[in-house]
Amino acid sequence: MKHLPLFLKPTILVIKKRRYRCNSCGKRFSELAIAHTLKEKLLKITETASSSAEARALLKEWIKLAQNSGLKEFQKCADNYIRYFDCH
Repeated sequence: MKHLPLFLKPTILVIKKRRYRCNSCGKRFSELAIAHTLKEKLLKITETASSSAEARALLKEWIKLAQNSGLKEFQKCADNYIRYFDCH
């Protein structure tokens, strides 16, 4: 279990370890679950934010999640958002 703040609320992400790996990318299933969750949360921000201020606040939260995910691809993506939108 890992505690991650999500939309300013405490959230617990439960990750079950699996022994299988994806044949094409080599990632463990638990890593794929985190990646899928991050992707879905980012898409939800783009679909549901009603203003730029709300989108910026939600993006800041997503950036924190991505930086704490342990997935280098999402950490790089978060760094790019920080540089592009200057939202640190």
